Amino acid sequence: MRPSPPRLSPRTAWVLAAAVLATGCPEDPRASRAREVVATVGEVPIERRDFLAELTWAGVARSRDEEARHLVSRAVLDRMVETELLLLGAIDANIEVSDEDVEREYNRTLEAYPVGAFSRVMRGEQLTEDSFRERLRTRIHIERFLQKAVGERVEVSRHDTQTFFENNRAPVPERVWVRQILLKTEEEARHILGEIRAGRLTVEDAARRFSHAPEAADGGSLGWFAKGDLPTVFDTAFDLEVGQVSEVVPSDFGFHVFELVERRPGGIETFDQAEPRLTRALREERERDAMMALIRRLRSQHAVVIDDVAVTQAVNRLPPPPPLPVADEQVKVVAP
Repeated sequence: MRPSPPRLSPRTAWVLAAAVLATGCPEDPRASRAREVVATVGEVPIERRDFLAELTWAGVARSRDEEARHLVSRAVLDRMVETELLLLGAIDANIEVSDEDVEREYNRTLEAYPVGAFSRVMRGEQLTEDSFRERLRTRIHIERFLQKAVGERVEVSRHDTQTFFENNRAPVPERVWVRQILLKTEEEARHILGEIRAGRLTVEDAARRFSHAPEAADGGSLGWFAKGDLPTVFDTAFDLEVGQVSEVVPSDFGFHVFELVERRPGGIETFDQAEPRLTRALREERERDAMMALIRRLRSQHAVVIDDVAVTQAVNRLPPPPPLPVADEQVKVVAP
């Protein structure tokens, strides 16, 4: 299971998705060695094998569009670079994570799965216990750093919210409040959905225990959003009735299960109606701006060097996408 990205506000986490390394000619063995590293952050190398592992997890190999493969792969590398920058920032800020912290989080994750299920997930994602613990350590390290460097410094006063409301008063579109669970495999998603429909799990509990999404710790709550605020797959929620749980919905992120908690029609809001939403939106915007400024500052302190040739070679090493299913020649007609 891939650990969640740093948890600030849910939408900030969702939105948070170079120089060229000089090389010799192909016959130069030093150039061959250089291709094992796709980028360096400060003095930290990002190795090709780790980059390929991230591409595999992200499902890049499933894409049949060559251009999309390379665009998504570069976005994956950008996230890996930002992770290394944030880790360097955490080290500079003397943020500490003990073995006990990691073990506590590991046990909490393990206890959330039925007996044997966690091992199957680990095998499916080609993770060992040690590599999973290192991912947890990275996540905790970055979360603590971001909380200190961003979360504790971002403030939104009632005056800020009221000023924004007065300056931007306008009709608002229909909005929904949704919980989601994001799973890596369709099999796991269907199993969790079955448990929810049997009444053995709520969407909120399942999100906390099993979801890969950044808002999992908040019970899967995405808060209020309108169509177009989030990636297209989330617009599926607008087709649900309040209290309804969706079928399994596939996307480039994985396999989603949505629950529509509440719906608000569009129209003109009063300040009291708009205040919670606008306060949250202002905080998310300021968190996002603060995080981007932090990453820019870290880039100025730690040189980022990307080997475009090595990146292309790594993407080209991915297996071809699975063949499209062949349609049946005969169509079965079922009588009403």
